[in-house]
Amino acid sequence: MLALALPLAMLLFLGNLWGLAAVIAKAVGGAGVPPLGYGFWQSTGAGVLLLLACRVAGIRLGWTSVHLRYFAMMGLLGLLVPMTVFYTVVREIPAGVMALILTLAPLVTYLMVLVMRMERFVWLRAAGIALGLFAALLLVVPKGGLPDPGMVPYVLLGMLTPIFFAAANVYGERHRPRDAHAVSLAAGMLLAAGTGFMVLTLATGTFHPIWREANLANVLIGSHALLAAMAFILFFTLLKRGGPVYVSQVAYIITLTGIGWGMLFFGERHSAWLWLAVALMFVGVALVNRPQPATAAAPAE
Repeated sequence: MLALALPLAMLLFLGNLWGLAAVIAKAVGGAGVPPLGYGFWQSTGAGVLLLLACRVAGIRLGWTSVHLRYFAMMGLLGLLVPMTVFYTVVREIPAGVMALILTLAPLVTYLMVLVMRMERFVWLRAAGIALGLFAALLLVVPKGGLPDPGMVPYVLLGMLTPIFFAAANVYGERHRPRDAHAVSLAAGMLLAAGTGFMVLTLATGTFHPIWREANLANVLIGSHALLAAMAFILFFTLLKRGGPVYVSQVAYIITLTGIGWGMLFFGERHSAWLWLAVALMFVGVALVNRPQPATAAAPAE
């Protein structure tokens, strides 16, 4: 019983952390913090915290070429690109809508797993993908699906986030270094992403000097770094326990908590189209995540 309950509890906690992160990101973006500057402090702060945790616990980070390549790819796919898009888009659309967009991640994850022949084709799962895509269309096609029609381009751009998250899910499972600890993988990924964000902030002149002012936005950035540190430990632990498709189910919880937190903190109210999209998305994800035997995956490098 505990073997089943513990991963579920971890999945629920992870979904709550990432759902809250959408609300924090909206508040920080509304305060005028540049997305790249925000990404640097969130990633680097979380990475440093986990690096210290590794030092205290005696966990080896891993500096081989296999580890460094893994950190770089996971930082790029799981943080640098999708979070830059996420921080940009969530400033312009309701946090609840962004949370719903993230629910596409399980559908895209399964599609990638299918293309890479990690699992066999199942019609019921294919129907789940179709339902999820239809749910996404309900956000942008009908009039009244969004509070403002001008948000449609941002919603479409936001769909890049779950695509990259799905790629990180699949890559993270297939190429995970053998015997690597979840804390060390999370630390390496976050520090690699932080390095990328630093380069981009300096190149674009969008570095955010967090030390200049002790305001709410900077406190929230620090809080997000702490949440990210906890979240990515859970992510890598669950990825090892259940695989990429199981981890992608966190999108259910992100959607519900993201919509709930948005309604609570920002007074967001949503149309019937969005609630219909939520229902269809959940059905689609449920169909996609029906247990199926997987084919042999490629060994980790």
